[in-house]
Amino acid sequence: KKHGVPLYDGTIFHRVIPQFMIQGGDPAGSGMGDPGYKFKNETSPDLTFDRPGRMAYANAGPDTNGSQFFITEVPYPSLNGGYTIFGQCDDAAVELVKQIARMASDPRSNRPFRPVKINHISIVKAGSTEAAPKAAKPAPKKPATAAPKTPPGNNP
Repeated sequence: KKHGVPLYDGTIFHRVIPQFMIQGGDPAGSGMGDPGYKFKNETSPDLTFDRPGRMAYANAGPDTNGSQFFITEVPYPSLNGGYTIFGQCDDAAVELVKQIARMASDPRSNRPFRPVKINHISIVKAGSTEAAPKAAKPAPKKPATAAPKTPPGNNP
């Protein structure tokens, strides 16, 4: 939360790249915004980008983490050690990530032509009996465009 308001609710995925990742969490929605704070990378050799659905903070270099995050669509080991992994999607969420990553987007910015909004984020502790809300179904897909695979960061 920032100033008593949930930070991610209502934000968008501003960057989608098929066969790579989707990126969101920018309060400004541009890819250049931040929450007003930064924190250091927290990496572990036990946490790697060895599977789809890894959730990690996007950054503009070492120790520049803020609110932006990305979710991998596929394993991407070249990201190992450079990003703080903080979660793992379940199988249903990985399927949703794949659908979002394949949405038609601007080939220069990778921004989806149709906004993909985060209605609400719930943080559920592993092993908790609390049920996570079901993800909404995405809008019908349009053909995706090819895009360069640049590392996740605070960029447009």
